[in-house]
Amino acid sequence: MNFAELYETNFKKICGLCYCQLHEWELARDVAQDAFLRAFEKIEDLRDQEKFLPWVSTIAVNIGRNLMRQRGSKNLPLEEVLDWQEYTISDAAERHENRSALRQGLLSLPMESQQVLLLKYFYCCSDEEIGRRTDLPTGTVKSRLHRGKKLLRESIKDDFPEMFRSNNNEDREENQSR
Repeated sequence: MNFAELYETNFKKICGLCYCQLHEWELARDVAQDAFLRAFEKIEDLRDQEKFLPWVSTIAVNIGRNLMRQRGSKNLPLEEVLDWQEYTISDAAERHENRSALRQGLLSLPMESQQVLLLKYFYCCSDEEIGRRTDLPTGTVKSRLHRGKKLLRESIKDDFPEMFRSNNNEDREENQSR
């Protein structure tokens, strides 16, 4: 495949990844363009063309990270990344409160946890695909997902006591039966 075909095949994926990280479409497109330009300049360094997507993803994520550091941002901006489903008017207030709590919980996580959780649960990526997009081994992706979910659970447990009360009761019953 020539570079133009690699670009056509992967540009939207890289834009989506950049948007997940930066939360501004124009900026995401600029970072994706920059990533492809850098990839084009160093294409001779890539030995296996099948690894192009993880390679350019890594370049894009690094450019995005550098940009976020320059702006002084430590976390992924999530204001509108979470494309929540609309509910009935009677549920709107409660849903808004729940979304806000979940959003705050996600914002409190380290960047690496936010990234894998967003890719897994909001962009429906498999563990293997997350690994390819972030250039991480699948085992590392799984451990980051596990740790991220644990941190998120801790972060939001006070906002959703009914959700965690039943889990704690189940855990106690399981421990008593041993």
